[in-house]
Amino acid sequence: MPNRRKPPSRLRYEAEHPSLTVRVPAEVKARIRAAAEAEGLSVSEWVQAQVGGHVADAAAAYERGRAEGYGAGEQAGYRKGRQAGEEAGRWGGFVAGLLEARFLAAKGKAVDPDALAQHLLQHPEQRAVAEAILRTRGHGTELARLLRRAGGAGA
Repeated sequence: MPNRRKPPSRLRYEAEHPSLTVRVPAEVKARIRAAAEAEGLSVSEWVQAQVGGHVADAAAAYERGRAEGYGAGEQAGYRKGRQAGEEAGRWGGFVAGLLEARFLAAKGKAVDPDALAQHLLQHPEQRAVAEAILRTRGHGTELARLLRRAGGAGA
């Protein structure tokens, strides 16, 4: 395939920005890229800065690292909080389901509502979920009465 004639703009750009190609070991290339990324520069900008005697801005590098670490920590915190919330919701929903079955069932069933009420009094996050579920299903007053009887003065 014959070489095509380059447009004048491309010729001017290449004249002002000649290519520099060197072969280095893969380890050196990786270190150069890491150093450039740490300073927020492209490899070309980093090489130009090194030739010009540039010294890394420690404060800017610190701020970039801090911002990245803060973002990663925040995401980890969200994941942990969501996991804890889902777990509390599952248990609260389970207990609410058992209590609702007990409220609707005839006496003599195997479910012990007093033990469930004690569990809810010891786990406020699960209690909130169970209260919300039972309130929407029309059993909020029964749960409040059960919690008061089980020793929850604030119920």
